Parts: sequence; structure tokens; C-alpha cells
Amino acid sequence: MRLKVDRLCKGVLPHVFVDGALLATRGNALVRSSDLGESWSTLARVYSDRRAVSAGIRSIDRFVHHSPSVVLPHDSGLLAFCRDGVRHLLTGASSFVALDSPIDFRPMRRGVCSASSGMVYVGEYRHNGGEERVAPRDPVHIHRWDGNRWDIAWTFPEDTVRHVHAIVEHPLRRGEVYVCTGDTDSESVIWRTTNAFATLTPWISEGQASRACDLQFVGDDLLWGIDSPLMPSAICRHDGTLRRLEETPGPVYFGGRNEAGELWFGTSVEAGPSVKTDQLHVFASMDGGESFHDCFQRTADKLPQLSVVHIPSGVVPGDYVVVYLRATWRWEGCMVVGRLCR
Repeated sequence: MRLKVDRLCKGVLPHVFVDGALLATRGNALVRSSDLGESWSTLARVYSDRRAVSAGIRSIDRFVHHSPSVVLPHDSGLLAFCRDGVRHLLTGASSFVALDSPIDFRPMRRGVCSASSGMVYVGEYRHNGGEERVAPRDPVHIHRWDGNRWDIAWTFPEDTVRHVHAIVEHPLRRGEVYVCTGDTDSESVIWRTTNAFATLTPWISEGQASRACDLQFVGDDLLWGIDSPLMPSAICRHDGTLRRLEETPGPVYFGGRNEAGELWFGTSVEAGPSVKTDQLHVFASMDGGESFHDCFQRTADKLPQLSVVHIPSGVVPGDYVVVYLRATWRWEGCMVVGRLCR
């Protein structure tokens, strides 16, 4: 199996598919495409001050991080999560404005969830004692915004988890929300709530094997990639029993899916005893997530930035695959659009 590349969109970071259209950022601009990157329309500007310059120059922005890391829809418009806080684009407006919030950190790309209830959940992602827990952990909060005010939906007590990797609502089950935490064995848990965080229950706790940054759903089954530089990573499927479907040469961050039922996950290149390659990989499934195969590889570049395959949320139209390559030799900062072929 391989990913046959149809086009590259340089400098375009894809965020989310909404009703078949892709919302992305290109430097300081929020852009939209209804034809998978063949054409783009500009919807809004993220900044109107000097940050617009650094956000618009990729060689600078990849280190200062002024452009949004996450953009997601909300009933009131769009939210953008940036290095210096949250920005809000009201419906009909042409520029984002700063939104007063307690979010003084950059959440993981799946650490923000715009739920079907209208609530936005944001999981804290901070250094918090280091991966191997060299200092006590502070409490970790899941923040909630109802469109008017912020509160705390859930707090993990002191020394419970390091941070939140993902908050994902089941696409077919309104109100069924999963939370992924890390990083030590006891902290790497997939949690579940069905009552808007009145309770949060450990759902899957398998040590490093349940250290996840994203979830995909096939029926009642959960699929994810292991995000661990400490032990061999793999793509996993849980149907009541954990199955390791395919070993991967590096940690897995994000996953995607399309209307044809194909699924894919991307790896990262980072320091750690289990990382076996200097290449990013995409592993894909054409059989509904029963098996995965390595279909695409690119070499990481040598600059001091984590090399990773970003994948937009939502469902990609037709049988297309969309990924984004960060810190990758020659294709750095490119959105890749292609199709799987055997």
C-alpha cells in the first residue's frame, strides 16, 4: 500500500473539515477550500499587529509559534488557540480578536473539543514535572467555555497526571466524551464521561500502551496510536481487549479518516530509546481499521523542532487522505493531499 500524492499545498496548515470544506491557516490568514486545496478563499486575519508578520513567515513562525496551532468551529464562530492565548472570530467578522480566557498554554491539537452540546473543553498541557516525573505534579484542569464564561469542568488532583493529550467526542454518540492523559504508566489513561464531566471514569488503563494523543472510532471500538518514546509504539484497537495491530518506528500523535472508511495515523521523530528512525511515517488502513500498513515516509529535518505528521480533524471527503508535515526535509510546512492505492 502507498499514498499516491495528488498535490502539495506549501505553507498551509489544515485544521478541520466542516461539511466537506477544509478550514486551514496560511500564515496570518484563515483560509477555506471546498476542493481539497485546488483553490482557497481568505476568510479572516488572525492578527492585525506586528505578530501578523512573524505568523506569515514560516521560517520564523515555526519557532515563535504566533500562528494558531488549533482552529475549531463554535456556535458563535471560530476559536483559534495561539501561543499568547485564545482568539475569537465572530460569525460574519473578518478578523480575530483576543478572547479573555484562563488559557495561558498551547493545548495539544486534540486537546481542545468543541462538543455537540455547545461547550468547548480545553485540557491543560504543560511541562508539569517532566516526562519521567522528576518533580511533583500540579493539579491539571479541563477548562470549559459555554460561549460567555469559563469555568473548570474537571480537575485531576495533584500527582495524578502530567497533562491532557486529547479530548474527543464520539462522532455518533452525543455527549460521550473521551479524555487521554499521560505520561507515566499510571498517568497514561483513556477516560470517559457521558454526563458533561459530572463524573470522569477510567476507561482504558494499559500503561504506556494507552498513552494516546488522539482517538478514532469504528463502531464500538476505539483506535489510537501509542505516543511513547520510552517503549515500542504501535497502532492499537480496543474492543474490550487491547490489540496491537501494527508496530511503528516512532510515537504516534494524530489520526484521520475519510468518507470511504479509510483510516490513517502519523508518527513523530523525537528523542527516546524506542524511536528507531529519522523518518516520519503514515500508516493507513483500507479495511476499516483491521490492519494498517506503512504507506508514506519523509525524512525529518535537522533543526531543533519536533518532527511530526499533523492531521486535520473531521472527515475528509471521498477517498482522499490529508496530512501536514512539520519539520520535514524539503516538504516542511506542506499539506499533502493524496489517495491510497495497493
